[in-house]
Amino acid sequence: MNGLKKTFAIAAAVSMVGLSSVGAMAANEKLIVKDSGGTNNIFIVRSDGTGLTAPDSGFVGVGTASPGSALHVSGATKGNASQVKVFSTDATGANIGGGGFFLGHNNGPAGTPNNLPKLNDRVGYLNVGTIDDLQPGVNLFAGGFVFSAAANWTIDRPSNASHFPTYLQLRTAGTSGSAQNRLVIYPNGGVYVGANFTLATPPTVTQKLEVDGGTRLIPQTVAPTCTVGTIYFDSVADAIMVCTGAGLKTVTAN
Repeated sequence: MNGLKKTFAIAAAVSMVGLSSVGAMAANEKLIVKDSGGTNNIFIVRSDGTGLTAPDSGFVGVGTASPGSALHVSGATKGNASQVKVFSTDATGANIGGGGFFLGHNNGPAGTPNNLPKLNDRVGYLNVGTIDDLQPGVNLFAGGFVFSAAANWTIDRPSNASHFPTYLQLRTAGTSGSAQNRLVIYPNGGVYVGANFTLATPPTVTQKLEVDGGTRLIPQTVAPTCTVGTIYFDSVADAIMVCTGAGLKTVTAN
């Protein structure tokens, strides 16, 4: 009886926020909130995903009547910016950190042996791009970032010491072709800059910064603050300068 009372209470509460009637719903539409005019769907929960056959997927659409993923957020009209704002607040004023997203990957459900990510698994990603008006549902990715496992992840038991090596790949697209890796941060903190990184055969990086291609120092007419280790190109002296403990020195071939 308590469960039945709760069901009625929930139904009564949601009926006040503009839900469509059950009779007006399609078979795969389980929850709909309409706009103030009662015409357009502004929030919807479907029992299947667009183009998918898996039942009861619970796809949620905000600003779209045809969610194509677990959470599909869209502006009211094309061109409107859609923002997802995540804030952390604490009524006591305690410092609990900012809001954030968690991107995760597992090779099986909780409790499954060896379900942790394996070498080259894509652990999480964020892409930016657009859609093709002539190909509904086709995403065109112009860039983004990807976290990939650099080795099989492990957890030592019972100490729970974790070993989660990852690559962070930053991608952009040129004037032709799809997005590709441009900058990669290695598990040891080394940074690789170039377009020749692949997960199958990643370049060996032994220094904190390695550039696969030419590196340019923009000429300076005024010397920067001389902090030991600073290097720059002096356009007046037409030479590369390096700041040492003894002051600025010109880099020469001798």
